[in-house]
Amino acid sequence: MIKILDKISARKLNLIKIMSSETRYFSVKELSEQLNVSNKTLVRTVELLREDMESWESNVEILDKNILGYCLLQLDGFSVKEIEVYYYKESIIYQVIDELFHNKFIDIKTFASERYLSYTVVYTHIVEIKELVKEFSLELELNKNIRLKGTEIQIRYFYLNFYWNTLGGIEWPFKYFEKQTAFEYVDIIERFYSRKLSVSETEFFLYWIGTIFNRVNLRKKTVDCTEFHLYKGMYNELEEELTPKFLSKNIPAESVEEEVLFIYLILFCFQPRRIYGEVDKVHIRIELNKNQESQLSSFWMREFYDHFSLNLTISEQITLYTNLVIQHLGLLVFKGGKDFLKSNDFYLTDCDPAISEMLTEVVETMTSELFRKEEFKELLPDRKIIEKLYQQELYDLLFSDFRMGSIKVAIISQFGEQVNQYFKNIVISKTNMKIEFCDFSDKDVDLIISDRSYSEILHKKNSQAELIIWNAHPNEIDKKKVKKVLQKISCRRQRKIFCTLLNRKIKRIAN
Repeated sequence: MIKILDKISARKLNLIKIMSSETRYFSVKELSEQLNVSNKTLVRTVELLREDMESWESNVEILDKNILGYCLLQLDGFSVKEIEVYYYKESIIYQVIDELFHNKFIDIKTFASERYLSYTVVYTHIVEIKELVKEFSLELELNKNIRLKGTEIQIRYFYLNFYWNTLGGIEWPFKYFEKQTAFEYVDIIERFYSRKLSVSETEFFLYWIGTIFNRVNLRKKTVDCTEFHLYKGMYNELEEELTPKFLSKNIPAESVEEEVLFIYLILFCFQPRRIYGEVDKVHIRIELNKNQESQLSSFWMREFYDHFSLNLTISEQITLYTNLVIQHLGLLVFKGGKDFLKSNDFYLTDCDPAISEMLTEVVETMTSELFRKEEFKELLPDRKIIEKLYQQELYDLLFSDFRMGSIKVAIISQFGEQVNQYFKNIVISKTNMKIEFCDFSDKDVDLIISDRSYSEILHKKNSQAELIIWNAHPNEIDKKKVKKVLQKISCRRQRKIFCTLLNRKIKRIAN
């Protein structure tokens, strides 16, 4: 994990994040404790932040009252991410990497002189960059001409990671390739996936296109994809569309094939994971052969069957194997970057803490078997990264909608059906599980929500059903109650599923 921002900028950014989290006044003591600074430093930080705000176009300002403290006034259109981008772009590390990417970095002395910085300060930050690029299997040569050394695939991947994690699609950093031109490739990518891209996906792939053509236009070396196995289920169609476009962009004819293959690798490795139970609209053939990622995936599935007494449906087997192959190939092709700026986020939503702990232990046991195999040792990346990926895969497989089922909820209101949809929307928004609404007398009802303690409810409800009495007009406390109870029901089902499916070989973990 890299700290791009200096101490003062990081403090200002953290301050604005804290104050933007709630619409209220924060006392000086409260803010100083959260930032772990003195009251005097906090007041000075607010002053510096106000000075920065004068140059921003963001709709935000700090209000203060001597007794109450400080409040962040946020108008429509305010975005913390835009403030974050501002501080990233002001940092020494960002500016050094940006100049290296665009071939504008001359030497440390020139860079420092142009910004009225000392040579030592700049050199210290460049040493930090040197450590960062090691995670991407790259080397930063600190000779007269500072440059990145490594494969072109890894160099491109590093710059993509850097710009995507700092700018996040808010700004276009590629000076030698116009964003409007990059949009020409979005339609091709959507045809490859047979669906529309989301806004975030579109920006992500635009950054990839920008990275590629910025490097090409600077006459950097061509990528070499020959060492990787390619699943050419849709390669021919992609090649037919991309080849003439690449030739029209003055990419040397001898480099076109490698560039097409590289984009194919990107689209394959960065495609969304398959969701269990959904119809897969993208038909990418996964060949059963002896390539590295297939061997890894097959071995992992054998370990899965050793640990779980579960008969997967054909659809689940295909989904699991496809996800594993995609993840393994992605880790083999694109090394590093899984902990860039912040911890990698995995989404074990509404997961019972006890289940999360057991999942971790099971995955550690399964991964240990992988690392004992000599043929896999050199292929596997950082163990913590791959264990997180496996934990996410197991969670999605074991607790899919198919196994978890739906939570049956009955809502009783004095207003009748006129506002019932509003109440239903509240319930649906508080969980990721499927919700099925029913009558409170249903024998399988899981949760009854009412605005009054009607005697008939207490008389007819089954003993297993949870009961919530909320206000006729539900407030935030009521909504939190609903979320808590739905999570309780979800966790109860997770425990039942997990302990039922665990093989005897590993049952001791659950005890």
